[in-house]
Amino acid sequence: MTDNRTFFRSQTLLSLALGIFFMIAGAQALAQHTDTLGNAVVNFLGVPHEPPFLKTTFAIVEFISGVVMFLSPFGFIQLNVAGVAIFTVALLWLAKTILEFFVFSKPFTPNGFDWWKGLSLNVVLLVSIWHLRPREVR
Repeated sequence: MTDNRTFFRSQTLLSLALGIFFMIAGAQALAQHTDTLGNAVVNFLGVPHEPPFLKTTFAIVEFISGVVMFLSPFGFIQLNVAGVAIFTVALLWLAKTILEFFVFSKPFTPNGFDWWKGLSLNVVLLVSIWHLRPREVR
């Protein structure tokens, strides 16, 4: 563990907050059961949706990345390993954002405000992840 001056920097607090967020988001996504009636309605209407294996994959990656981001300020993860992990998480989050907002759903649906709100939240998370790269990697 580092001393108090470097531990309570904004980057450290951001890493802890994002770590907790990703662990909770990953755990929630893994805990959700597949809704067969909902999937049947979606398939019947022909609405594109994210395949179940992709949801599970992203949920596992979210949880693991949350653990990495949460533990890295404590020094449990080496700097170069944390840098590669955070870079990988940023790329995967970019891919997830593109798939979620442009491939598996139509832009501006169900309405423009909700679509922009969801997209902007994902972009804020992406920029926050990118900001967490260790200084030596930058």
